[in-house]
Amino acid sequence: MRQVITSSMDGVVLCTSLKANSRANKFVGHKGPVYDVACNPSCTLLASASRDTTIRVWNNNASARYSVLKGHSAPVKSIEFNSDGKLLISASDDKLIKIWDAENLCFM
Repeated sequence: MRQVITSSMDGVVLCTSLKANSRANKFVGHKGPVYDVACNPSCTLLASASRDTTIRVWNNNASARYSVLKGHSAPVKSIEFNSDGKLLISASDDKLIKIWDAENLCFM
């Protein structure tokens, strides 16, 4: 699926398919600016990293259910899924890189 994902200073993430007449999915929940976003290889999950020190993992569909991952003590600046989508890697201003189990949504 080809899509465009944007993040913003107001804490909102938008995901829009490049198909004609598609509507954007809006993901709301962060309490600060979102610095980075990433999709797993199948584009079923979307992760967002925020100044509020959390990572949110969203179902990339209109229902937009999510999980909150807490483990950093400073803003999370970067997020990325590994090549098979089973791991989520985050980097923060707390000078830590953390590896998360993307299937069970927990810290490894």
